[in-house]
Amino acid sequence: MADKRASLSRELITNTALGVVARDGLEALSMRRLAQELDVWPMSMYRHFRDKEDLLDAVAAAGAEGVELPRGQGSARKQLAALAAEARSSLARQPPELRRRTLSSPGMQRLTDAALGTLGESGLAPGEAERAWRALLAYVVGSIELEAAGDQDESDAFDDGLERVLRGTISA
Repeated sequence: MADKRASLSRELITNTALGVVARDGLEALSMRRLAQELDVWPMSMYRHFRDKEDLLDAVAAAGAEGVELPRGQGSARKQLAALAAEARSSLARQPPELRRRTLSSPGMQRLTDAALGTLGESGLAPGEAERAWRALLAYVVGSIELEAAGDQDESDAFDDGLERVLRGTISA
C-alpha cells in the first residue's frame, strides 16, 4: 500500500469520486468507498481533503471545469449558445445536490469569465453582460430542473428557448 499512497493525488481522488457518483450515485460516495476503490487506507484520503464536504466541493468544481469553452469562432450569439449547451450537458449529468455546489464553484467562475468576455466583446456594458449571463445560466439550470421534474422533455425544447433568451440579451 505504500506505493499506492505515494501516487495518491487530489486529482486522482476527485476523478475516482466522479466515477463513483456517475456509476452509483452521490449517496454511494464516501471517503471509505474511495479508499476501497483506490486500494489505500481510508485515513490517507484526509491528506488531500479535509472532509467529505471538501471532496464534494472538488467534485463539483471538476464538473464545471470539464465544460468546453467556445474558441472565439462565430458570432457572440453562437459562442454563447455553444457555451450554454455545453454547460447544460455537464450540469444535467450531475445529481441536483452536486449541481448546486457546481454553480458556486471556482470551476463555474471559468464559465462566467468566458461568457462575460464574449458578452463584452458583443458590446454590452459590464453590468448588462452580467445580467445577460445570469439570465442565460438561469435558463440552463431551469431547463434541467424542469426535465428532472418530468414536466417535459426539456432537452428538445432547449434550443428554441435558448435562441429566445439570446435574442433578448444580445443583438448580434
